[in-house]
Parts: sequence; structure tokens; C-alpha cells
Amino acid sequence: MPEIIKVSENINRQVKTSVLNDVILDAYNLNMPPTYKTNRLKIYYTSQTGVKPPKFTFFVNNKNLVHFSYERYLENKIRENFDLKERQLCYNLRIEVITNGFIQTIRS
Repeated sequence: MPEIIKVSENINRQVKTSVLNDVILDAYNLNMPPTYKTNRLKIYYTSQTGVKPPKFTFFVNNKNLVHFSYERYLENKIRENFDLKERQLCYNLRIEVITNGFIQTIRS
């Protein structure tokens, strides 16, 4: 019975954006993403955009710079820190372009 309660709590868990960003920043600094033609992935911020299943949206400078192994690395860090080991995670990558001080989100 305690395992059922734990799974139920994990399904409905909402992670605060500030806490999530701290975890992602620590993971980013611990293992920097590889560069491609002198360009490096920048993660502006991350937020939880869904609950069942947990869905996370990463706002990045270029989604083509995200290697599949780095995606798995970030996913595993989220699983470790928020006890989501048994749950399927969904995540989106959105590109944000900063021009003239304004952020323009490009849905992808």
C-alpha cells in the first residue's frame, strides 16, 4: 500500500520552476554540453508544463545543438532529483532568440 501512495504522489507532483532551474543549472555546470562548430547549447530556463505524465519544457538557443546523450543526461538528473524513476517523462525543446533585448519564442 505505501508504494501505491508514493506512485500517486509522484504522478501529481508539481516542481517549482526555480527548483527545477537550480537542478538543471547544476547538471549543466557539472557536465557542459559539447560544442558544435564553436557553438554551445545554452539553456535559458526550464519549466514543468504538464503533470500526467510529467512534462518539462526547455528553452534553449538552438535545439539542434542538443545531442541525444545530453538529453538523456538531463532527463536522468530530473529523475534523480525529483524521485520520478518509475514515471515516463515528456519534454519539449523550444528555441528562444534574443534580439534587441526582446525574447522571441519559436515553437518547435
